[in-house]
Amino acid sequence: MQMDDPMQGNAEDLSDPVRWLSPESDVSRREREFLTSIRNVGPSIEARRAVWEGIESAAKKDVVESEERGRHRRTRRNAAPLRG
Repeated sequence: MQMDDPMQGNAEDLSDPVRWLSPESDVSRREREFLTSIRNVGPSIEARRAVWEGIESAAKKDVVESEERGRHRRTRRNAAPLRG
């Protein structure tokens, strides 16, 4: 008995798998309806908006904090040395 070399593969391995929603699949009508109904499930517009607003807010906060740190460093660098 000849075994296929797993490193070489064979023609059957190279074919694209049958997708559940393709006409060639063997899913039932009920399964196809269910799969179709959940195909484009995702967060609501409100949830997406809230996420992007959070990202924007965090980015703005980082910019402000970075600018404040830069101002603080310039102020310290330009300050006259302390005399004791």
